[in-house]
Amino acid sequence: MDTTNLTILNNDEPTHIHSAYSTMDILDLALSSPDLSATLQNFTVSHDIGSDHLPILATFSRSLQHIPQKPRYNYRKANLENYRNHIDKQTTDITQIPQDHHSLDHLATHIGSILTQARASCIPLHTTCKPLQQLPPHILHLIKRKRKIRRHYFKYRSPDTKAEINQLRNQIKQQLTLRTQDKWKSFYNKLDSDYRSNPHSFWQKIKSMNGAQNKNNIPTLIHQSQTIENNQEKSKPLQKSTPKHPLLSLRSIL
Repeated sequence: MDTTNLTILNNDEPTHIHSAYSTMDILDLALSSPDLSATLQNFTVSHDIGSDHLPILATFSRSLQHIPQKPRYNYRKANLENYRNHIDKQTTDITQIPQDHHSLDHLATHIGSILTQARASCIPLHTTCKPLQQLPPHILHLIKRKRKIRRHYFKYRSPDTKAEINQLRNQIKQQLTLRTQDKWKSFYNKLDSDYRSNPHSFWQKIKSMNGAQNKNNIPTLIHQSQTIENNQEKSKPLQKSTPKHPLLSLRSIL
C-alpha cells in the first residue's frame, strides 16, 4: 500500500461469510487513489445474493465525464459501387498534384473529406443488438426464493432447508426445460408462415438442427403422438410441412 499510494475504502463491515463455519471476515477490499477517496460519500456492504462473498458499494460525489461512443461502421454491408462512384465524381476536378506544401496539405484535407463523405453515405452503421429475452416471472420468483432460502441455510444449517433448496433447484430446471420445449413447439406451429415471411431465420434454425458444430441439445419433439429424440429424425416432419422451394430443399441442407 505504501508503494502504490492507494487507499482502502472498507469500514468494519465483513464482506465474506464462510459457508462451512458461518464465520464472517473482511476479504474483499475496495481500493482507490487518494484523489478519488477524498470524494467518498458512502461505503456499504449489501445483502447476500447467493454467493459467500457479499457485494460492496462505494458512492462518490465526483461526477464522471460522459464520453459519447464513436459510430461503428458495418463494412460488410458497404455499397462499394456507390462508394467508388462517389469518389470518382468528387475527384474529377483534381487534375494535377501541387508542388508547394501548403497546396499539398489542402489537397490532402480535401481528399480526406471526400472519403469521409463517401463512407457516411455508402456504409451503414452497426445496429444495436436486441437485449436478451428475460425469464418469465414465475421462474424468476423461484430463483429469488431459492437464493433467499440459501442465505437462511448458511446461517442455521438446517437439513430441511437444504432439502427445500434441492427441491427448488429441480423445479427451476424443470421450468427452464418446459420453456425451451414451448419455444420449439411455437416454432414448429409457425413453420409455414415463418418460411414465407422470414426464410433466412427459418433456414438458419433448420441448419442448427443437424450441424456437427452445434452443441445445443434440441428438446424431444412429439409429432403425431410419437416421441422423436434424434436430431436427424426431427428434421423429417419439418421437411414435410415446408413448402417446396425452387432452389433449396431440406435434403440438400441436411
